[in-house]
Formats: sequence, C-alpha cells, structure tokens
Amino acid sequence: MAHKYASEHEKTNLPFGMLCVNHHHLLGGKSASVFHVAACVELIILAFNILDDWQDQDHHRSPWMQDHAGQSLTVETAFLLLAMSKLNGFLGSQKNNLAFQLIVDRINRSVHGQFADIRNAPLKEEEYIAVIKQKSGALCALACLCGAMLAGNTTDLHLIGEYATGIGICAQLENDLDDVLHLGEKNDLIHKKWTLATMYLAHHPSRIGKAVASYFENRLSLDRLLAIQSLEAWIQSSGVILYTRVLIEAEKIKAKNIIDKLSVDETIKRQIKSFVDGIHFKADIPGET
Repeated sequence: MAHKYASEHEKTNLPFGMLCVNHHHLLGGKSASVFHVAACVELIILAFNILDDWQDQDHHRSPWMQDHAGQSLTVETAFLLLAMSKLNGFLGSQKNNLAFQLIVDRINRSVHGQFADIRNAPLKEEEYIAVIKQKSGALCALACLCGAMLAGNTTDLHLIGEYATGIGICAQLENDLDDVLHLGEKNDLIHKKWTLATMYLAHHPSRIGKAVASYFENRLSLDRLLAIQSLEAWIQSSGVILYTRVLIEAEKIKAKNIIDKLSVDETIKRQIKSFVDGIHFKADIPGET
C-alpha cells in the first residue's frame, strides 16, 4: 500500500524535494545525502496530502481515497514518522539539534494551518494569507531549510525560512487560481471551497457573481450553477486572474527583499532570486487549500 501511494505521489514531479535539492546546491552544498533528505521531505508532503484529501473528501481517484480510512491514515502516520526519524539522522548533528527543532516547528505550523483551513469559512484577504502562510508556506520553508542545513548554512536559517514561506504562499495562490479556471473534479468553486479566488468570484458585482454567491449560500443548486451559459468563460474574464497575479507578485517582491539580507555573496543572491521568479507549482500543495 505504501509503495502504491508513493508511486502515485511521484507523478507530481516532486517539487518540494527539488526545492530542497536546489537550495542545497545554491548554498554551496555537495552532500551525497541530499537526495535522501529530499525524499524525506516528499514523504512529509505525501503524508499531508493524504490527510488533506480525507478531510476535504475530494481527489477521489487517488489510491489513498479508495482504501479504508483507517488503513490510509495509518500509512500516512507511518510516512510522517519515518521521514522525521530519517531527517533527524541526516541533519541531527547540527549544534543544539537546531535542525530537528526547525523541522518539528514547520510541521507544527502546517498542522495549525490545516486545522484553520478545515473550517472552510470566508476570510478577509489578510486572514486567508495568514492561513496559507502556516499551511503551505511552512512546508516550502521546511524543504528549503532542509537543503540549507545540509549545506551547513546555519547563519541564515531565519531569513531562508521567511522567503521560502513566501514561495509557498505564491504556489498556493497559483494553485487556487488554477482550481477555479476550469470546471472539473478539483474545482474549488464546485466544491464550495473558500479561497481568495472563490471569494473574489462570490463577491463579483455581476449577475453571475451573484449566482455564485447564492450557490455558496446553498440557495442555488450545482445543476443550475453549471447551467449558466459561458460560466467558465466568465470566470476567466472576471478579473480573478489579474487579482491573483498581483498578490503573487507582491509576495515575490517581499521574498526578494528578504533574500537581499542573506549573508551570501551577490551572485548567490541573484541565483536565488532567479529561482524564486522561475518557480511554478503544477503539483498539489498539501492541502491545496
């Protein structure tokens, strides 16, 4: 069962593991253990994806959604414990066991974000950003920090954690946008999932925007919503794309300002900024909130 889950997860192209590997190399690391550490990071991501899918009751084609809940969640717990145990072995030699403390802290933050997200309540923009900062941002920070610590960089861990959290926010906002643009199984609008994208659509002053609001308030059926002519075209022309892109660019600017404070040379700073500009998450963020 564990092998089946891991094989399914491998289809995501393992972006969090690559965050770990790339940060290790960007910061001058040459450890032969980097891919082992990256694999541990991906096991943590897989564990959170399994938990999130069960809580949201979506993504039914995933193998962990087709198994008995008790079995799936037992495997999820095993993945998490295995990854943490192995990471402690690879990174635990750092002074005062700082590495393991940071790992546990980021996992704990993501759990808090997951708990807040389960409520699925409409939030103000800054409140929603705060939730995904914990939920998705903490996991991106975990990946980058693991690569940095394996490279021996313990000076800039706080700053790396900050800008890596921004990477997670950008990736989540991008996934939220993708999950409203096309009507299908994972569409957040259909599943009445509150994100900044769906909140934007539900507050749109147009006739269709009012219909979306009625759907979220259970005053309009899904069939009637989907029967609206050119619904998908309206979503794409509603302004939600521009709105989300502006938020993403604002987060990237914040991340780059933090990168400027790193104690590495300017060449490395430029490389990291270029990396932040080019990052694009097509895979699910745990909890793809």
